[in-house]
Amino acid sequence: MPPCGSCGFWIRLPKRVLLLSAAAFYTAMVTPILRAAGSLALLPDPVEAYLRPVAGASFSLFPWAGFVFAGCAVGLYLDLSQTPRHERNASGILAAVGLAIGLAGYGASFLPPIYAETSFWGSSPTFFFLRLGIVLCLLPAAYALHGRVSGRSRLAEFGRSSLFVYWVHVELAYGVVSIPLHRSLTLEEALLGVILLSLLMYALVQVKARFTDLSRPGWWRSPTRPGYPAG
Repeated sequence: MPPCGSCGFWIRLPKRVLLLSAAAFYTAMVTPILRAAGSLALLPDPVEAYLRPVAGASFSLFPWAGFVFAGCAVGLYLDLSQTPRHERNASGILAAVGLAIGLAGYGASFLPPIYAETSFWGSSPTFFFLRLGIVLCLLPAAYALHGRVSGRSRLAEFGRSSLFVYWVHVELAYGVVSIPLHRSLTLEEALLGVILLSLLMYALVQVKARFTDLSRPGWWRSPTRPGYPAG
């Protein structure tokens, strides 16, 4: 059990999970409205690009901030686990929730749109929830794979270096380096490119590991925190 001094935090934690989940939901739902809002065109392009994609910008707060809120909600939920058994139960629940969200998003994509203007591959909430469901299902799979790895987990190294990998891969996938390849590859060539990019990212993680400490045990946190048994 957590120390008494932190009881207030632990009591508030489930409410924070619900608030963050609601923030993710509403971020996805308002995205088509913001994408179609003509008033945003009055803003300077650098400011407008934070709200919706403009020329030269691929990412914006809507809907991508929704994944940040969802990730925070999942992280706080996982942080409630105090034993390996709790972790396994939480992992199973996430798999079920992810499957339900993914199927709901996929099913909703066949229904008539509720927005005047929307794009399934860009601003549609159905695609957002489909992607979110897939990611939630992959998280328990990563946990199961991590538990089968003896010694230092390569999967955990990727997790701890995720922001570093994200920064680098965005430049390679969307920057000037890959512009000549955009929309010019066959499916087989694209799959080969994904494999090569993944191998490159792993090599960069190994180089980064020489300058940072990536040897901490645990999956989403160090098991040395109070209340979490070692081993």
